[in-house]
Amino acid sequence: MRTSSPVRGLSQPSVAAPAIAIFVMFGLPDGMLGAAWPAVRADLGLPVAALGVLLVSNTVGFLLTSTANGGLADRAGPRIAVLAAAAVTLAGSLIVAVSRLLALLALGVLVLGACGGVLDPTLSTLASLERRHRLLNLMHGGYGLGAALAPLLVAVAVVLGSWRGAYVALALSQVAICTWWGRATAHARAPLNGPLPAAREPSAPERSDPGTAPATCRGCGGSGWRPAVMGITTFFFVSGLEIAIGAWAATYLRGPLRLSAALTGVGVFTYWASLTASRIVAGALPHRRGPRELALAGSVAAVAGTAVLWWGPDALMAIAGLIVAGVGTGLVFPALTSLTPARVGPSLAPRVIGWQLAAGAVGAAVLSSAIGVGLQRIGLTMTGPLLTALAIVAGALTVALDWMARRRSTVAPVER
Repeated sequence: MRTSSPVRGLSQPSVAAPAIAIFVMFGLPDGMLGAAWPAVRADLGLPVAALGVLLVSNTVGFLLTSTANGGLADRAGPRIAVLAAAAVTLAGSLIVAVSRLLALLALGVLVLGACGGVLDPTLSTLASLERRHRLLNLMHGGYGLGAALAPLLVAVAVVLGSWRGAYVALALSQVAICTWWGRATAHARAPLNGPLPAAREPSAPERSDPGTAPATCRGCGGSGWRPAVMGITTFFFVSGLEIAIGAWAATYLRGPLRLSAALTGVGVFTYWASLTASRIVAGALPHRRGPRELALAGSVAAVAGTAVLWWGPDALMAIAGLIVAGVGTGLVFPALTSLTPARVGPSLAPRVIGWQLAAGAVGAAVLSSAIGVGLQRIGLTMTGPLLTALAIVAGALTVALDWMARRRSTVAPVER
């Protein structure tokens, strides 16, 4: 009887490909929610700020699972954890598709968020611990691809009759990708079907090898807790900025700029598409810049893009600002994630990555909701100034985190 060769981690293309596809599936509902919101609000007669309820629901679901991710994935094994979460996303999509009440919508979004809280930290941790910076960029590029395709999918569904069709299509894609992952990892061994690598203490040779030694934090007892806290704070604003732009771009383009539903879908698509392209380029093409340089350059681009969106005298310039902002935000998030083991050490990395992603989810909900409340009070024309201010804060924290890492840590080499 023929047996398949063992699969180890995410190194083999047969496993990396469905992992990227899972991130595409993970990105679709995040991109769809903001793009579909004008149609959902009109269909159900909801106020503008009610989008914040759904964002908070998504965050609560994400927090319930991501903060405990290290334990969940370590007990069940990453393969089973990802497989179960990918399967449950089907229920969340169908709940949203049939919802007639805000409470039911919130429940479906909560389920999708809880599944994302398993998928993102588990796969990101594996890639980070293996120092697969390019693969991490490609996976998060898959997220951006899903988020970029989502507005187009919503636009097609609205033209055909209802936004609900987009979530039915999402459910069908989830069945296909879940099946793909299950088959690709059916014969996998550790670390996919075992404890996460960082849950075990490194061997003596690993501890003494300067080329693979984890980061040490001078002045914090070697634990890495100070850079961990700083990283969690930074992710709150970085992820909050990324999602806030995607969540409110459609409302801004449809409102003050008076674009049609189809053109609005194209406009929001350009943001997510540029975010995706930046990650794919960073992950697929050889370059001399490491994740640190990419994070700093992305922060500058995010500020510039939101400033152009603020200043833009017409729809064309506003869309150009979205493109620049998408490139910037696309570079920062995966770069900071891949640097986490070097900042805090591999023993803390699984927990800290989960906490950082949880903080990012909280930032996405809190900051996007706060912007919604602000726009409800002062008008949609203030979208640009609010997003620009948020980009400046996120960029300043990214620079401060880099300064702390350079001052306190000896950073282990990361694959470029």
